[in-house]
Parts: sequence; structure tokens; C-alpha cells
Amino acid sequence: MNRPPGKITAIGNLLGTLSLDKRWRERLGLHAVFLFWNEVVGEEIACRAQPTIIRGTVLWVEVGDPVWLQQLHLQRGTLLGEINRRLPSETKLTDIRFQLNSTLDREPAPVEAAASAPAPPFLTPQEARELDALLATLADDEARATMRRFWLKAHGKR
Repeated sequence: MNRPPGKITAIGNLLGTLSLDKRWRERLGLHAVFLFWNEVVGEEIACRAQPTIIRGTVLWVEVGDPVWLQQLHLQRGTLLGEINRRLPSETKLTDIRFQLNSTLDREPAPVEAAASAPAPPFLTPQEARELDALLATLADDEARATMRRFWLKAHGKR
């Protein structure tokens, strides 16, 4: 970006140029998977497996049980196809990698408990766009994913 010396550049223009140079919008499009993961895999699997980070074009998913890890590994191609079909960006995921995290191994809540404690609401499309715009300024994929989880938890959303 060329500008005369001593001239102040609006931060919006600077961030827009930086975003184009770093292809952030393209990479951020991949992160839509965090919004629709539960819908793609279903409630039973979502209780035991959650996406944690995207490195390059590889989605990393933590799984709470070795049996589920194996099952998801066998379904990797089908999941990858369904996820890529739903992604809004032209860039698509190239792989899904699963890793064990036993803290995710939890049974679904009993029906009585689920009725007394309503599930947090999903982000509205407007909230999702605003959150994506906020997160677009972060260069590190892991930091973006962590901040997304923090924001969702802090605002009682999923």
C-alpha cells in the first residue's frame, strides 16, 4: 500500500489490505465447520467428538473414546465430503485428523435434565458474521478457534 509519508491510513483500509494479502477471508470460510459440525455428525457423535482447530486445510477433531475414534476414522471420507459441500468458501478441507481426548467421553444428558436446562441457542446469521469479522483480525488459526470457543461460552451460544 503506497501512501505519502506522514499521511495517516485508516485502520479499516489497512486491515482490508492485510486481509486480502494473507487470504484471511478464504481461510476463515473453512471455520464455518465449527458452526455446523453438530448438525453434520448428529447429537450422539457431537457429544463425543468436537472439532478443535484447522491447520492449513486439515481439520483436527478431538474424540472422547478409542472406539468412536476408529469409527470416525472409517467415516472420514464421507464426513469430509459432507463438510466440504456445506463450506461457503472456495477453499475446501483436504483431510480430517482425529485425536483422543478422554475428557470428551460423556454420555448424553438424561431426558429429565435436558428438559429442565434448555440448550444454549445457536448464533444467528448476523451474530456469526459479526463474530467472523472480529476474529478475522487474528493471524493464528489456533488463537481464532480458542477465541471463538471463549466468545460462544461467554455469550451462552453454540
